[in-house]
Amino acid sequence: MYGVEFEAKYKVSNQLTLLGHYTYEQLNWDVDKPFTDRDYITPPKHKAMVGARYSVNDDLRLSSHLYYVDAVKSPNPANPFISRRIDPYLRLDLRAEHEFLDDRASIAVGVSNLLDSNHYEGGTLFLNDAEVPRTIFVEFRLRIK
Repeated sequence: MYGVEFEAKYKVSNQLTLLGHYTYEQLNWDVDKPFTDRDYITPPKHKAMVGARYSVNDDLRLSSHLYYVDAVKSPNPANPFISRRIDPYLRLDLRAEHEFLDDRASIAVGVSNLLDSNHYEGGTLFLNDAEVPRTIFVEFRLRIK
């Protein structure tokens, strides 16, 4: 495999930071059998993310990230002689975090995969569905000094 990645961060103000990331990845498969005959999912050629982080005040931060993942090929359990194309998808993640106890503790709430309750990412000859569900989470962190 080979590729290239670019990452950018731009601080619009003391409160707002914009983020960006792009990856191009190419698979160089030089054998007699196709990659999907080995029961693997091909890597997506293009992946990108745009996001924003906003500090409401010293203790509260909001963030959002929108991801694009290109199409992939995976084995097809219904017909092992023909690979299955998995369409590209968008994923939106949101998060809010509040720090307290002199920044030694924080609590965050968020959601991953907000745009789709579950998107199909591929499969193998033995696994028909590899889906990523929507995830709603609460996270608590405590730093002990």
